Amino acid sequence: MTFYPNLLSNFVSSSFLRKWTTLVVLVLVAVPYLHAQHLEQEVLVELRQNLSGAFQDEVVANRLFEKVKNQKFTSPELMAYVGGVWIAQSRHVFLFDKMRHFNKGTEILDAAIRTKPHDVEMRFLRMTIQINAPGFLNYSDALEEDKSYVLQHYATAPRAMQQKILDFIGKSEAFSTTEKAMIGIAR
Repeated sequence: MTFYPNLLSNFVSSSFLRKWTTLVVLVLVAVPYLHAQHLEQEVLVELRQNLSGAFQDEVVANRLFEKVKNQKFTSPELMAYVGGVWIAQSRHVFLFDKMRHFNKGTEILDAAIRTKPHDVEMRFLRMTIQINAPGFLNYSDALEEDKSYVLQHYATAPRAMQQKILDFIGKSEAFSTTEKAMIGIAR
């Protein structure tokens, strides 16, 4: 019979309660955070797969834009792609909204790169947008720096990103034969 009073006294002991309270609080904080991280990862995968199509296809652009326009994301990589979505959407909105969307997109993209300047994927994304942006938009300030960075750090990118880089640079007229040779593209 002495077992029950000891169990009860252990249960209500302050150190026991502190440990359980700490554990409960950690779980309550961690679960939403992990869920948010998982959702961000899903959105990032979708944007990686569909962003280039959003520049040509208004339906794709609208779908991606609706998904990200009012969200607050924490991942710099995801923010870079969100900037890309705003820029892609600028091609499909009314004339008076084009510059607002484009400028907001470039602000988001550039801010993401400032937080993680050594990310090859984000620099590649900005480089491709700068190469394809109309000259009158004057969005080419970091083009040479991004080209140089992508060419020099190409080998550090994941294989899938390396293939995207190869495909883009191989088709692009914005790269010299010497620059293409730096990453193994023979003429």
